[in-house]
Amino acid sequence: MTTRLSLFFCGLMLCFALLAISKSEESVAPPTPVLAPIGNIDFDMTKVYAPVYTADSQLKTTISAPRSIDNYQQLSIYQQYIFISETLEGIHVIDNSTPAAPKPVGFIEVPSMMGFVLRDDKLYCQYLGHFVVLEFDIQEMAVREVQRLENELPYNPFDFLPAGLKIVCPEGDNGAIIGWKATDLTDSKCQR
Repeated sequence: MTTRLSLFFCGLMLCFALLAISKSEESVAPPTPVLAPIGNIDFDMTKVYAPVYTADSQLKTTISAPRSIDNYQQLSIYQQYIFISETLEGIHVIDNSTPAAPKPVGFIEVPSMMGFVLRDDKLYCQYLGHFVVLEFDIQEMAVREVQRLENELPYNPFDFLPAGLKIVCPEGDNGAIIGWKATDLTDSKCQR
């Protein structure tokens, strides 16, 4: 797990270096993201968790209405907006043009996202093992994928699970694991 985390952070640092090289004179380099530890999701150790699969490894992302922040991971500021990532789910967008009264304006849904960087109206994120670039327009509530590097970054869906957590044994061909949900089961043959 430590090796995978190191590779993830090296990948993010490479992205920052590439962004710095391509920086135009009038632009401002993005701040270095503050990443929370991988295991920051609250799991109830008395429950059994089942994998949530996706049959399609393509990124399905949209901008939806604002919602509550449950599992904060990372915070970035871009233009007048604050972007706060929700572990494995997406990014909250808050209009901070009036700092005394910040206003939630939307939620960019990016299932299974592990980290992001913002620059020039583009969102660079790790989705499963892919490095994905999204263009977004908050005023139009629109987002679209513009580039993808397949399987370039490490991804292990078990990295988010605390040691000893009981899980439903994953099955081979159900697709990529994009998350975990609590079940009503009381015991399982598998655990992290």
